[in-house]
Amino acid sequence: MNTILVNEPLHAPPEQASRRKVNVASPERALSALGGGALLLYGLGRRWPGRLALFALGGALVTRGATGRCHVYGLLGVDTARREAARPLFAHDAAQPAALASGARGAIRVQRSVTIGRPREEVYHFLRDLSNLPRFMEKLKEVHELGAGRYRFFLAGALGRLVEREVALVEDIANSRIAWRETARDRGACAGEVTLATSSFGRGTEVKVVLEVDPPSGLLGRVVTALRGGGPRAALRGDLRRLRQLLETGETATAAP
Repeated sequence: MNTILVNEPLHAPPEQASRRKVNVASPERALSALGGGALLLYGLGRRWPGRLALFALGGALVTRGATGRCHVYGLLGVDTARREAARPLFAHDAAQPAALASGARGAIRVQRSVTIGRPREEVYHFLRDLSNLPRFMEKLKEVHELGAGRYRFFLAGALGRLVEREVALVEDIANSRIAWRETARDRGACAGEVTLATSSFGRGTEVKVVLEVDPPSGLLGRVVTALRGGGPRAALRGDLRRLRQLLETGETATAAP
C-alpha cells in the first residue's frame, strides 16, 4: 500500500509550511506537464470558443508539473510527493507491510504533535487506558474492552448513528509508544500510533500522533469532507488540543451553553 503523508505539527514554522507546498510526486508532475503541453498545442490549432478553457486547463497542468503544487490536493489533504518516503506504520508485520488492513492506495497519513505540561509517565498512563479516549476525541463516543488487547470503538456516524470498529493494540512500550490498528479489512479502516518524549529542558511531554485513514468513500468522500471543513487533519488538531487542556487543567473548553 502506498500512503499519503501529511506531516504537520500544531504550529508549523514558516520554512516547513513552504516545503509542504510541494505535494505532487515526480511521476505525476511529469505526466501533468506533458498532458498540459499537449492540450496547449491542440488548442493552438483550433478556432472555437471553448479553446480558452482548453488553454486554462493546459496551463494549470503545466504549472502543476513545473511547481509540484496542486491546490486540489491541498484542499483534500493529499500529498503524493512524500508517498514513497512514508514508512509503513507497522512494518514489523511482514505479511501486512502497511498499517491499513484494506491495503488501499488512497490512504491518508496525518501526523501532528503537541507539547503537554505534564510528566511523560502521567501522559502515557492516561492514554494507555483507552477508556479515556472519548474524553477528548470528539468523534469517539465509547470504548469497550474485549480482552487480548482488542477493543471495540463506537464512533459518531452520519444521521446520529454509531459506527462500530474493532481495534487491536500491536505495540505497547511503557512511557514511549502505543500503536494500534483496526482488525477489519474494508474501506474506512484506520490505524494509529502515539509516541512520547520528554520535551526540551524537561518542560513537559512531547506527544506525536500518526494516523492512517482509508476514506470510506474514496476521492468523493474526501471532497465532501474537505468542503465541510472536516477530515483527519482537522479532527486530530482538535483532539490534541482537548487532550492538552484535559491533562493540564483537568477540563476541556467547550462552546456549548
